[in-house]
Formats: sequence, structure tokens, C-alpha cells
Amino acid sequence: MLFLKNWLPKGLYTRSLAIVIAPMVILQALLSYIFMERHWILVTQKLSEATVSEIAFVVSLYENLPVEQRADTLKRWESFALEDLHYSLSFREKTEETLKPFPETLRGFALLDFPQEFLKETLEKRIPYPSSLALDENRKRVHIRIDLGESVLNVDALRSRVVATNSHIFLVWMLSISLVLIIVAILFLRNQLRPIKRLAVAAERFGMGRDLPGFRPAGAIEVRQAARAFMTMRERIKAQMEQRSILMAGVSHDLRTSLTRFRLQLAMLEEKDADVDALLRDVQEMEHILEMYLLFVRDHRQEAFERVDVVALLKELRAESITPEKIRLDLPDALRVLLRRNSIKRCLGNLIENADKRASNVLVLARIDSNGIEIAVEDDGTGIAEEDREIVFEPFQRLEDSGNRDVSGSGLGLVIARDIARGHGGDIVIETSEALGGARVILRLPHTLGSGASEEEVEASRRL
Repeated sequence: MLFLKNWLPKGLYTRSLAIVIAPMVILQALLSYIFMERHWILVTQKLSEATVSEIAFVVSLYENLPVEQRADTLKRWESFALEDLHYSLSFREKTEETLKPFPETLRGFALLDFPQEFLKETLEKRIPYPSSLALDENRKRVHIRIDLGESVLNVDALRSRVVATNSHIFLVWMLSISLVLIIVAILFLRNQLRPIKRLAVAAERFGMGRDLPGFRPAGAIEVRQAARAFMTMRERIKAQMEQRSILMAGVSHDLRTSLTRFRLQLAMLEEKDADVDALLRDVQEMEHILEMYLLFVRDHRQEAFERVDVVALLKELRAESITPEKIRLDLPDALRVLLRRNSIKRCLGNLIENADKRASNVLVLARIDSNGIEIAVEDDGTGIAEEDREIVFEPFQRLEDSGNRDVSGSGLGLVIARDIARGHGGDIVIETSEALGGARVILRLPHTLGSGASEEEVEASRRL
């Protein structure tokens, strides 16, 4: 079963076609076999037997005919056979010329050997004389030669008297009707599956924060029901995200007000010591964590797509980093793709910032090929163990060794970065850097996002 599963079609359209076409092909094969076995062969046998019976009757009359009456009688038979039996009948004196074998070009009797074999067997059963037969060059007449001893009987009959020649009409009609039905099935299935494809595209685009303009339920009842359920789910998710944004905006406002008051009160103190400085750093750290929380709950998919120069963006991020001198870039000359600029900048900024805080050397590489866009951030730090490479993408998870305990952070940088990447249809994976020995964090984006998106999609994303 596993072997068959690998060869079976995977798509719904091809599977539906197979469900329609396979029974039709099997039915046509059975009908063709039954027709060939029951009708064509049977009719051919009956035609062969009828023709041989007429020839056997002539041979029997010839045997009982007095020698002195043969000349005149045979001429009348020849005329009678041509007019009433619709085949020519001739008696010739037995010579080497009259017994000369038929040319090779006349040997092919039919597309199949069954009619020839039937006729041969019937001749051998009914007529006790040697016989031979062939089909003429036009494949319209059958030549039969019988050695009667003193003379040779030549029979030239129409092929339709020996073989059921119109049998192909049944096969032609059968195949033609099947072809028409298959074409109708293909058109019908395509129209039925189009709403399902639109629903799948709408769900995929919604997952990336993009909408499908003009999407509405269509197709069969079940497909319409699924489309309405999807639209209801989409509205609920949008409402929930808006409520979350409003809630976090309110919390942010209240917390920022309190933190600003703390900062002012600490700044107005006349005597400042190490404890005051520590409190100021704590307030600054709380503001940073609050900003990360807001970024985590913010829906970056609301941002519009635009053509982004990734090379210039990475250079900008290096200039804005804490220590730009330790960040080395290995970039192509140009890399302009369709992205959400601020979101991708935040994503790449988090990756570079993590490497910048935890390593002495950072290498940023970018390339594009047939598989898509790949941006890698490598460092010479301690790296991330293979069993922890998925844990770091969970919210508020921080993996810090003994040398990095003083590194500040909220544990949301990689979470936000992966969410942005997946919102673009891509992903982020972690490997080991072969060049620097530390971690290698790779941002992968689909190639179609950069070169296959149309301007209509850009405008549609701006209307979200």
C-alpha cells in the first residue's frame, strides 16, 4: 500500500479526476473486451462460415458435374456468382502460373489475425482441398484459391463478406463520448475546486496579515459553509487583536506615566549615589521591557508591503548597533524585495542585537536563489545547544551561561523575530556557525514574496 501511495496523485483536483476517469477507463476496457469477444469475433465467425458454405456448395456441384458439361456450366456459375453472390468466381486450369503463391504485399489479412485464422479453419473443415487466401493491396477484397486437382478455383470476395468491417464505429463512438465526458468532468471539477483554492489562498494570506479582495463564499454548500466559518473566524481574530492592542495601549500609558514620574523624582534628588543610579537603570530597563511587551502584542501584519533595499537596511542596522565595528557584512550588490520594512528591520535588528551583545565578532550574510531569500547572522559566542534551539523561541525564555549573566533582555527578541518572519511566509532557524564557531541564526523568506507579488497585492495590503 505504501508503494501505491507514493504513486497516487496528491492534489484534490488530480484525485477527483482519477476518481472520475479510472472507472470510465475500466468500464471502456470491459466493454471493449466484451465487444471483441462476443460481437466482433462471433459476427466474423458467422460471416466466414457463410462464405465458406457458399464456396463448399460450388465445390460440391463441381465434383458432381459431368466433365462434358463443365465448360458451359462453369461460365454460367461465374456470371451468377458475380451478379447474385457479389463475389467473382473463376475456374482455371491447374498450372504453375495459376498456383503461383500470393505476393507478400497481399499477406496481411487484417489488423488482427483472428479473421484469417477463422477463415482458414473453416475452409479446412468444410472443403477437403488445399486452400490459400490473402487480402489485396487496398484491403477491400479477399482472395481465396482452392486446388481442386484438375483445376483451380479462384474466389474474389468483398472483405465485408468475411470480416465485420464496421466494428470500429462502435469503438470510435465509445471513445469519442468518453472523451467528451472527460472534458466536461475536467471543466466541472475545475469550477468546483476553484472556491476551495480561493479559500486556501485567503486563509494563507490572512495568516500573513494580507487580505484577498473580493473574497466571498462560493461553490458547493459545504464549501460555502467553510468559507463563512473562515470569515467569521477572521472577524473574531481581528476583533480580539484590536481589543488586545487597546488593552496594551492603556496599560502602556499607565505604566509609562508611573515610570516617567519615577524618573523625574529620581532626577530631582539633590543627593545622588550608587543606589539612585541603580534605580535609574532599573527604570530604564523597565521601559525597555515594556517596549518589548508592546512589540510582542502589536500586530505587525497591519503594515503595508513595499520594495525594500535589504542591503541598505542591513548597513543601517550596523550603523545603529551598539558596537558597529565588530559587525562584518557579506552582502550582494543589490537585493530589493517586497517586504514590510519596519517589521523586517525590527526582526533583523533583534537578531543582530542578540549576536552583538553576546559575541566579539558578528558576520551578516545575505543571498537570494531559486529557493528564496536567506539572511544569516553568525557570531563567535558560546552558541546554542541543539536541544535548546526551539526553547529560545518560546516567550520569556532566556538561555544565559556564566559569561552572559549581565546581559539584559526580556526573552522576547527571537519570539518577535520569528513571528515577523512567519508573517512574511518564512521562518527562522538556528544552526552552528562553521566560520565563527558560535550560533548561526538564519532568516529564510519565500522567493515569491520578493519577485512574484504583484502591485495589486501591494495595494491590497495597504488597505488592510
